[in-house]
Amino acid sequence: MYLYLFRHGDAEPNAATDDARPLSERGREQSRLMAEWLHKRAPNIRMILSSPLIRALQTSEIISSVYGEKTKLVPVPALTPGNALKDIPPLLSRMGDMRAILVGHLPDLGLLLSALVWGEPQGEIPIKKSGIAFVRLSEIRYGKGTLEWIVSPDLFGY
Repeated sequence: MYLYLFRHGDAEPNAATDDARPLSERGREQSRLMAEWLHKRAPNIRMILSSPLIRALQTSEIISSVYGEKTKLVPVPALTPGNALKDIPPLLSRMGDMRAILVGHLPDLGLLLSALVWGEPQGEIPIKKSGIAFVRLSEIRYGKGTLEWIVSPDLFGY
């Protein structure tokens, strides 16, 4: 399985609650830039799993617009901040050998990346806002992933 962990874009600092914070203009621009970059390298992604929080959903919608109608966007409560990492492998197992994007938040996304590579969270691997980490999984189990790369909008001077 090829898994792309995509951190949500930059969000507005003020909202009624943290969960309700929408993407900022910068977050929308960076997310589009990174989605277009990823699409050129991984055009066959058919599934985007997203945290249901507004900033993650907006990031996912941008990614989905770049990939087109063949790519399905699914809000997944397991990607909400603070949810247990144990819920992710069964979710991935149901997808089979698919290429997928998971859109979420730190520290959870960084802890998930750590668990995929080392078998259990060994600390958070940082992913910048609108950044992407690519993990190749030999099996859908923690510790069976190889971190291939992490890229952020900084690479493009943004």
